[in-house]
Amino acid sequence: MFKKEELRLLWPFYLFLFIEHIFGIGSLIWTVYFVQKGFSFTEVGVGMSILIVATFLFEVPTGAVADIFGRKTSVAIGFLLMILFAVLAPFIQSFLVLILLFTMMGIAITFRSGAEEAWVIDYLKKQNKKEYIPDFYVKYRSLASAGILLAGVLLTGILMVFDADETYVLFNHVFFGADFVWFFQAAGISFALLVLLLFTKEDFKRKKKKIHLQLLGVLHYSRKGASYIRHHTVLLLVFISMLLFGLIGGILGFAYQPMLIELGFELKDFGWMRSLAAVFGILLPFLAKPALRRYKDIKILRFSFILNCIMTLSIIFVAGPIVGLLLLIALFEIGSFTYPILNPFIQKKIPSRMRATITSMQSMVLAIGGAVSTLIAGPLVDVFGARLTIFASAFVFLPVIWIFFRIKR
Repeated sequence: MFKKEELRLLWPFYLFLFIEHIFGIGSLIWTVYFVQKGFSFTEVGVGMSILIVATFLFEVPTGAVADIFGRKTSVAIGFLLMILFAVLAPFIQSFLVLILLFTMMGIAITFRSGAEEAWVIDYLKKQNKKEYIPDFYVKYRSLASAGILLAGVLLTGILMVFDADETYVLFNHVFFGADFVWFFQAAGISFALLVLLLFTKEDFKRKKKKIHLQLLGVLHYSRKGASYIRHHTVLLLVFISMLLFGLIGGILGFAYQPMLIELGFELKDFGWMRSLAAVFGILLPFLAKPALRRYKDIKILRFSFILNCIMTLSIIFVAGPIVGLLLLIALFEIGSFTYPILNPFIQKKIPSRMRATITSMQSMVLAIGGAVSTLIAGPLVDVFGARLTIFASAFVFLPVIWIFFRIKR
């Protein structure tokens, strides 16, 4: 699986990325967890929306940190902020502190976004080992999937030892069992950070860049990209669909945890259920290539979106917990099948000279959709419940389906 020279150069990167995914367990329960701490779904939704907004507001400033002080420093700061979030999460009592911590988490993500991969790519180029770059991407996805699989197992184990609803006294402070999930996450990420600091290498030369010049550059290329999209109907339609995907994905991502509670599952079940979903997430992408041999990409995408819409509508009729769980897994993981088809389909519509700019704008549009969706989903879950909230998101699929029938090859 690993080439000898590849392992010699990259084992610290592989190890800390693997550990990071294993211990990313807090997000598997955080919607329900913060509600159990006394917050409403509306408040949690506002917090998550602010997290998403922070990720693109701080993208340029944190990118400047990577340019000035190095990518290793940038990634390390991101990890430190993630550890701080995990340590403080069990002590949150006010809405203001919740907002501040979600903002901090968004900033942590921006310190790491792009820096990890760019660091490895530059390191391999400096070592004259560019041939290992494709191997790195394959191993990265495989290790991430394996880590997520094990994260579910770890979460189940923790909540079997520390009952989520039981109280425990430690250092004269009362904790719920679910609080210990965050402490384990902090410990695991601290170990990953230790690997990062002690064993990874970076060939870094300081770049003299001014943040305001970077911001001006971003605005300049964003205007060019927006102008190009506006004058090309297919891309404009695709970008509208990206915004709608962000809305759909954000609503489902927010509401699925309370939906599982409505179906009768407990927090300790969230771990093994996530592991089960991860298995499908690993296997489904391999079905995309055989499907493309038999059918055109646009036809597969149309069918997938119609199927997704039907499955989302059917959530209203689900009674049993097992059927509900399988349906939620299908809704989540159908994206693992469509992504390897949808992304190349979109890329074919973008000229190479505009590819980087428009791809960045695509990510921004998805983020905007996600930020808006959590603001909407929180109050909807509070008032109507998770099931009806997910059901309502099916109607957002209708314009997506119309768009992909409008697009010609």
